[in-house]
Amino acid sequence: MKLIGYIIVCALLYSCGTTETSPEAIAAQNKRLSQIESQLKENGLEIEFDWARPTSGSQVNLISNPNGLEIKGDTIIAYLPYFGVRQIADYNGEGGIKFTSVAENKVIANNEDKGALAIQFNVSDTREQFQFNLTIFGNGKCLLNVNSSERDFIQYQGRVLNKK
Repeated sequence: MKLIGYIIVCALLYSCGTTETSPEAIAAQNKRLSQIESQLKENGLEIEFDWARPTSGSQVNLISNPNGLEIKGDTIIAYLPYFGVRQIADYNGEGGIKFTSVAENKVIANNEDKGALAIQFNVSDTREQFQFNLTIFGNGKCLLNVNSSERDFIQYQGRVLNKK
């Protein structure tokens, strides 16, 4: 019985330590990050999300739900389904986070040591203020943290789409 437990523990430890950290893999991720940063500056970015993680409740699969975030210069186009608590009722029936607006206080930082591109910006909608923190990794996957003046925090996980 102890042998089976030992084998399981060894297998778990081995699986946790098999991420690609070779110099070639790091160089490839940094190259992809540079391409994503160039794409952001030249044509903008389109991101599609696969998961939403509200503060309360479990994660929600978004694969069959239309969603996205588009960054074109300082213009932000968001269509994000929202699952969580809203402190102030919205009577227009949208429910999700949906707007086209201009980013305020946009900051872009390429952290090659961590293999990530960080984009932070604020958006003011007609009634609500949002703070977005977007982290894009070298493999094209990303995390979006959204804070709102009227809603609970929510996180989205997705990927950068290739623009043509």
